[in-house]
Amino acid sequence: MAGYGSRVEHWIVTAGSARLETVVTVRGADVRFDTAIDGANYAEGRSGGLRWRRTPNELVRVIASDVQGDDLDRWPLAFFPYAASDCAVIGETSTAPAAWVVEYRAAHDSPHWFFVDESTGHVVREIFREGSRNVTFAFSDFRSGEGGVRPNAWHVSGAGGDADVTIAGIVPQAVAADVVAIPPSHTALAQFSGPSAVVPAIFNRDRITIDSVVNGHPGRFFLDTGTTQILIDEGAARNFGLKPILGHAIVHRLSTGSITFDDLAAETVSLEGFGVDGILGNDYFVGHIMHVDYRHSHADVLPEEGFVPPPGTMEVVANFDEGMPLVPAVIGDVETSRVALDTGSADVLVLRPLSGFNPSTFDRLGIGHGGVVGRLRFLEGAIGFEYAPASKIEFAGFLFLHNQIRIEAPWSGDAVDFPIDAIFGTQVLDQFEWWYDYDRGQIWIRPAQ
Repeated sequence: MAGYGSRVEHWIVTAGSARLETVVTVRGADVRFDTAIDGANYAEGRSGGLRWRRTPNELVRVIASDVQGDDLDRWPLAFFPYAASDCAVIGETSTAPAAWVVEYRAAHDSPHWFFVDESTGHVVREIFREGSRNVTFAFSDFRSGEGGVRPNAWHVSGAGGDADVTIAGIVPQAVAADVVAIPPSHTALAQFSGPSAVVPAIFNRDRITIDSVVNGHPGRFFLDTGTTQILIDEGAARNFGLKPILGHAIVHRLSTGSITFDDLAAETVSLEGFGVDGILGNDYFVGHIMHVDYRHSHADVLPEEGFVPPPGTMEVVANFDEGMPLVPAVIGDVETSRVALDTGSADVLVLRPLSGFNPSTFDRLGIGHGGVVGRLRFLEGAIGFEYAPASKIEFAGFLFLHNQIRIEAPWSGDAVDFPIDAIFGTQVLDQFEWWYDYDRGQIWIRPAQ
């Protein structure tokens, strides 16, 4: 049993006409998944309790705040160690065969539910939710082995479509710690010449739209600091000549003005209703300084090397490890370090982790009460919100009084489960001129003039 905790497994994944192999490397509670798609290697895993992803461009991010969904995250956790303190028995099934339902909620993971057959003690089913995406694993072909009894096959259903997985081999062996550690990130993706390059951006109230060229075809994209990857609409992907497998494809060339990216990894999703062909997220921002000037409707990129913050700017503490800028702020009298700066949103939105839907917390936050207005649509799903007055917001030494904000309502639409406390959209962002340095975790701002 002790040796079985360190091992390499080979899984065969069949989804439609696609047949892929995933190599699973396990060392205690740490695990890494490597999948080759069309000659490109995608990796993700869990290390020290943190989940992470790496694209074929070797861009790595921690995904604690990323609930945007990824078909390559559809791996069951029932095979791997998880802390009992993160689990609770919440009931049993009402239909045969009888099964206990164990809920798993860890600080840095999506919620999972394990269904344990009461007669055998085997986990026969697992469900997890990432954003509004629900995925079910139905286990079969249980066999005894060195690690005990475990399934050797399972069917995946739900978000991302159906797939079948079989275990082709399990090899207990020593695994070095660095093999399953979070790998270093490579961020030199964009190419441009000269001291700067203008981004062909069109500024609207809550959106920045960019004219782009994808594999020689024109397209329109949102520039979005709140998105952790490059996303392309499924229909637009076909027009661009892409043939995604499990929602992943490599774009031969993407250009925005004189800024170009070659062999860029992208995910394909449905962007119906957003009115664009794609979204330029984290991958577009790394490797250079991104400058955004709302008052003059201007955006450009600058080389990191030799960059000196312009006169009159001040630095903002930020964390980019999760693929989006998370900054500290004070809402009412509550301090938080998990406010997402989102160029793709319009307003200030206070989310469930901060408010808890608790009226006493609203009072402490300095937030009044309003009526439920409707839903806000995000890539992760739709959430219910209400407008409410907020007495004050403090950010980067600036004080905003008498704010009209949105708060997540008790009915939460698609149960998005954002693991962040709040979102600052253009209601805050357009008060400043911005310089983002994703690689060094720095932001500089200057009051808009």
